[in-house]
Amino acid sequence: MEENTNEYAPLTFDEILEDREYQAEFDRRVQKAINTAKSKWEMTQHNDASIELNDELMSLRNEIGDLKQTLSNRDARDRDRQLTYGIEEALKDKQFVNDYTKDAVINEIKVGLYTRDNATIDGLFDEITKDKTGILVNPNRPDIPNMNNDIFTGLDKEAFSKLGYKERVALKQENPELFEQLNK
Repeated sequence: MEENTNEYAPLTFDEILEDREYQAEFDRRVQKAINTAKSKWEMTQHNDASIELNDELMSLRNEIGDLKQTLSNRDARDRDRQLTYGIEEALKDKQFVNDYTKDAVINEIKVGLYTRDNATIDGLFDEITKDKTGILVNPNRPDIPNMNNDIFTGLDKEAFSKLGYKERVALKQENPELFEQLNK
């Protein structure tokens, strides 16, 4: 007896799908795989979007924090300028020996106003300057000629002839035109 080898030969995929039940089961499984893949892809996209939104939200929060700090710093600078202006106005009749001294006194007054209750500009100024010299210009100081004034002004040939070597060198350095005129 001869066996039919075709009977036991495995069916091809196309032959299996010719059966309607197999075709329907195949379609259901393919659709389920597609739906699962689509769902996973959408979740990935949603997670990526969430991550991007969280990153953007954090970035905006940081930017808002930076802006608040900038505004706070600007407000502090404006208040400090206003306070400095107020102190300068209160002390405008005072004549300080120099700007460094004036700035130092103003800064000490600011510290006092920030740290003490019921402190006043005049009260702090009096406290800072009490029994101290070299802060304000002395209104009663004697008129002493400046050492940098030209001591050779009005010098004539006779006075020039009586000058010593050092004085002549000094004249030549300070006023070379006069030196040449008198040395002829």
